[in-house]
Amino acid sequence: MEVKSYLNELKGSKKKKESNLQVFSAIKKLKNYGHGYVNFGEPLQLSQFLETHVPNWRDCRDAEPEKKPAWLTPAVNELANNVMTRINRAAALNGMALTSLCLLSSKTQTMSETELKQALGDFMSLFKAVPFSEDATIPDVSADTLLRDTLKLGRFDIKEDDYGRLISPQPKSAVYLTYYRNNILHLFAIPGLVMASVFAHKGISRNAILQLIAALYPLLQKELFLHLSQDEALAHTDALINALLDNGLLRQKDKELFPPDAHCKQFHSAWLLSRCMQETLQRYAVVLTILDKEKVISRSALERESKKVAERLSTLYGLSSPEFYDKNVLSSFIGALKDNHWLDSEKDGSLKYSEECEALREDVMALIWPEMMQHLENVALGSTS
Repeated sequence: MEVKSYLNELKGSKKKKESNLQVFSAIKKLKNYGHGYVNFGEPLQLSQFLETHVPNWRDCRDAEPEKKPAWLTPAVNELANNVMTRINRAAALNGMALTSLCLLSSKTQTMSETELKQALGDFMSLFKAVPFSEDATIPDVSADTLLRDTLKLGRFDIKEDDYGRLISPQPKSAVYLTYYRNNILHLFAIPGLVMASVFAHKGISRNAILQLIAALYPLLQKELFLHLSQDEALAHTDALINALLDNGLLRQKDKELFPPDAHCKQFHSAWLLSRCMQETLQRYAVVLTILDKEKVISRSALERESKKVAERLSTLYGLSSPEFYDKNVLSSFIGALKDNHWLDSEKDGSLKYSEECEALREDVMALIWPEMMQHLENVALGSTS
């Protein structure tokens, strides 16, 4: 029910106000939505939050009741980030979200029923072995049951040939699947990066993967509202690598990690996992490439040029996600680069490309599709004044 409003908001429409009465109107609209999952995250006491972050907030309020206090905006921003992180920590893996993620990660957005079932089973096994959080939940059913119940929802095209059934989005509906995928994409951020690096380098050490995660995690953490600290994320990555090896999604030779052999049944699942974070990495590559070409650029010009290049890439490569070129998402990444000192600042506030940023760009460019990397390298930027 939220899919259309979500897409409209990404296109610039204002978010409609919500009320308690909408719960009752929503009940009337319930149709064939399958099994519902209700997770409760850790509650947040507002008074306790304010006492911790703004100890004198009551004094400020009473001193100038008509004036907006200086602490209000940063406190509200921190509160919003806290709430979103707690919501994401309590994510629910479900058949619709997992199936959407798999199909959108597939090169043709079409998968055989056998491959899809295998991927669902592999991903559920991975998160059971290394839980994303104490609050996140995983369906307590087999992959076969999960897929069968998901297909009953009537949201996918099912065709059959001599070799079995083929599953794909309904015509022109791939963009709607991004809503379901995005509800769980943050769970796949670290395993997706691990597998992307393994496939890109065709052999990489565990330490090199941990170094990559150390560089990219603070950026992903801000965008995806991830709850793990930097040290916790690295420990989580190490545990995920062990689980990927145990589940046949990785193989090890000497001290290097490789994708599964192409004849292994887990290969396609590993390949999907390597592609699930591509749009995020490609968006990062867009911003970093513009910074590399311009060296010094104002933030507004960087946001504007990044949006134009991302829109072009979306058209060229048939990307289904409107958030790929969403200005707010791009702005959030640029802010994260600045906050994490990947960029230097000029006296006039312009952003300056740094040696550290060049190293980050090289890491990111190595992970994106070669054809997109080539296009970015050759793109001719417009005026950025």
